[in-house]
Amino acid sequence: MDVCIYLSFGKNAGLSKAAKEEHARDLPLMNGIKEIIKSVGVLDSGSPDFQEALYNLSARLKLLLVSSVLRNNSYWLKSHFRV
Repeated sequence: MDVCIYLSFGKNAGLSKAAKEEHARDLPLMNGIKEIIKSVGVLDSGSPDFQEALYNLSARLKLLLVSSVLRNNSYWLKSHFRV
């Protein structure tokens, strides 16, 4: 998925500077989500660390959704998720 996202922002993509900046704004949050998902995959499902990781994942996903909705950018949502 990362390769597809990054390739689409190459020099020939024809995207405006504003579109690239908007996408870049959420990259740290999306990278954090990706790292939490990796952690959840290796933790014991009954451990307190697993529960904490799930809580953190939920919080970050909600933050990503809220920030997207506040920007009222349905194009961004459609390009990253199957809505």
